[in-house]
Amino acid sequence: MVYILAPDNTLGHLSDPSALAHSSLPTRIANGECNFPAPQALPGTDVVLPHFFVCDEIFALRENFMKPSSRRLGLNESQKAFNFRHSRGRMPSECTFDNMDKKLEVLDSPLRFDLDVTKDVIVTIMCLNNYLITGANPELQDFGAGLPEGFDLEANPAYHPLVPTAIRNELAQFFSPGGAGHLP
Repeated sequence: MVYILAPDNTLGHLSDPSALAHSSLPTRIANGECNFPAPQALPGTDVVLPHFFVCDEIFALRENFMKPSSRRLGLNESQKAFNFRHSRGRMPSECTFDNMDKKLEVLDSPLRFDLDVTKDVIVTIMCLNNYLITGANPELQDFGAGLPEGFDLEANPAYHPLVPTAIRNELAQFFSPGGAGHLP
């Protein structure tokens, strides 16, 4: 499912957060219409968290929109580790767009098509990118399974809805030195 984050009559003048606010994506997420996988435990832990989009710091922190911890107030070690891993999580999409930008002339400037054509252009670019990736790397075609076998969300007392800051704090602890997701 693709979302164009700007209404027809305002293409090009909205900031990213404004475009998101004018799109149907936040409402569709809230209504459970985006087919997010069920919350899962972080690897090597019993901490169950929802899936989310990794976004930059201009966006609001939400359960399904994780942004880095603010550097303005100073960061502790776990927040630094989280920000590093958050940045690493954004790199594939940033690099993909950069690579497609170099290959496709249509991305050299703002898309000035009507909304329906813009949607088709973006879907086509995404399909082309996915074809190029999976054609060169067949092992990427299996994107893995969802919940571990036998996992019952209703019977799992470890999961409960968290406020976005608590989710980010759990992730920071996971990535911090001594956490299950720490990298040397």
